[in-house]
Amino acid sequence: MEDPKGKTWTGEPETTAGGSEVIRHEPGEKQRRGIWGLLGKKRPKTNYLSEQEMDAISAAYEGWFGPSDVVMHEMVSDELHIDVVTVKPNATCPRVVAATMGMSALPMHAPKDYPGPLHAELFLYLPAKWSLTREAFEKHGQDLYWPIGWLKQLARMPNDYDTFLAPGHTVPNGDPPERLSERCGFVGFAIMPGPLDGMEAMKVGKREVGLMMVVPLFADEMQFKLDEGMDGLLDRFASSDVDMLDLADPKRPSVVKTR
Repeated sequence: MEDPKGKTWTGEPETTAGGSEVIRHEPGEKQRRGIWGLLGKKRPKTNYLSEQEMDAISAAYEGWFGPSDVVMHEMVSDELHIDVVTVKPNATCPRVVAATMGMSALPMHAPKDYPGPLHAELFLYLPAKWSLTREAFEKHGQDLYWPIGWLKQLARMPNDYDTFLAPGHTVPNGDPPERLSERCGFVGFAIMPGPLDGMEAMKVGKREVGLMMVVPLFADEMQFKLDEGMDGLLDRFASSDVDMLDLADPKRPSVVKTR
């Protein structure tokens, strides 16, 4: 097996019972050195989207989700400046939406035969009454903030770990995976294709940028995916009574337990 930088790895890739390949992200140079300057290195250059690129992404988001409510601007950034666009429930989409803007400033480190765009952004649907205000975050902490924090963390993963995210990938919160917050039973995420036309490759300047959907998973759903594969999990979602727009609702039932 060969990684995106051409380095050859010996041995067979680790796979689960369901045939999913396991990619273990070990800390690289960026993680070992921690905060800038610990090893005497300069702060890395921060990569930004241009104003025209942000306008193009904003226009695409508005077409799919409706007009944006608030853009959560990042005050301190590392190699990627990642803002989060939020959309209130409206006539176009009856749920709260949170979507990244900035992940696509750098390409993902995907294999040469990867069929999708190398530039991507992420989004998730949230319950209509989910509050994304500073006051709510200060009062409820991670119970409300985890969607924002994890969107940013997932968006940085391809650059931080020289890897890529694609539909079918799952990312656990640790090994073994832990709950995202005290009152949230989700323990990780699945990456899925965006459900609306055009999300797979929107035109942003000279780039093609894919928009992928982040779906939180309960522990039994994560294990089911590892055992049965992503197709099996998608079948469970499709045959359940859970609306696609409610997959990030911590109050929804597990699609594994409901069978």
